[in-house]
Amino acid sequence: MSGGNAIAASLDSAVKSVLAEYDFSSDVVFHLVNVSENWTYRVDDPARGCSAALRVHRPNYHSREEIESELTWIDALRGASVVNAPAPIAARDGGRVRTVAVEGGPARHVTLFDWLPGAAPSADADLIPSFGRLGDLASRMHLFGIGWRRPSSFCRFTYDDAAVLEKVLWGRWQDAPGIGVAEEEVLSRACDEIRRQLAGYGRGTDRFGLCHNDLRLANLLIDGERLSVIDFDDCGFSWYLNDFATAVSFMEGDPRVGDWMAAWLGGYTRTRALTAEDRAILPTLIMLRRMLLVGWVGFHYEHAAEARALGADYATGACRIAEDYLSGRYLT
Repeated sequence: MSGGNAIAASLDSAVKSVLAEYDFSSDVVFHLVNVSENWTYRVDDPARGCSAALRVHRPNYHSREEIESELTWIDALRGASVVNAPAPIAARDGGRVRTVAVEGGPARHVTLFDWLPGAAPSADADLIPSFGRLGDLASRMHLFGIGWRRPSSFCRFTYDDAAVLEKVLWGRWQDAPGIGVAEEEVLSRACDEIRRQLAGYGRGTDRFGLCHNDLRLANLLIDGERLSVIDFDDCGFSWYLNDFATAVSFMEGDPRVGDWMAAWLGGYTRTRALTAEDRAILPTLIMLRRMLLVGWVGFHYEHAAEARALGADYATGACRIAEDYLSGRYLT
């Protein structure tokens, strides 16, 4: 059995065992739907007529306390009707974070959520309206987060240039496929400029706070007039406008990014004003996100199909964007 198949088999066994701790019938079935930082499964119980999303967390990524804090923020957003997000589901003993043994590897935290109807916007569609809705959602979440009194136990990580470029929680960009001497040189210069720009922009409370941090189209579900946001796994403290940078993840070089940005800003500023400095920092935040994703591709290349599909071209594309960023041509 190959390494990837062995991991899948071990996790399938772990999922089967942890589902017994919830109120599902003996008819419950599950299948893998996504592999990224976490392994996400769809759970269907035809006897009870319900479905759920089960997330097996990446080991050594978030602590139990950090995961509990994510769920607390989702509760608060749902309770205030800020966004429609999947409700966490408790096990029979009332706990919402389980820890399950995995054969041949470290134990994993597991969480379960309602399965929400809907689909992400199609890449072939006109995305301007969707980016406008994302901007509106982001501003409402930011305003709520600014005014929300967090519990004393609340703890989430900080997403900033140090986390991306030094702590490398998502993988070293230098190790990604496609990175040679020339690529490392231009991307290193881009990293220096990112640090300089963000230091100048600062972390005032009007600029830096609690964000979704992965508010991209793939995490937006549209079901008729109903709009839902999923996957709060990367929520934490960052520059508020990083939520636009995440919205164009894997599409940073698309010629339509400028139009998408205008639509997102239009949606955002309906409820929250932005300064010229805020708008000017967007290319830097997008470049920072691209550096994160270059590292992510390298880190996940062996087990995530999306990373393998991007391959070395994603790093070389980052170099083209970096050249435009350093010369002041990107999004101008």
